[in-house]
Amino acid sequence: MENPYYGIGNPESLKYNLSGKWSRQITHK
Repeated sequence: MENPYYGIGNPESLKYNLSGKWSRQITHK
């Protein structure tokens, strides 16, 4: 998955953030 934000900041941080957000949403349900 190529995102335009890859160049902004750290892609690893973004990936972790997204993963955490998704995980939270799934756990919340």
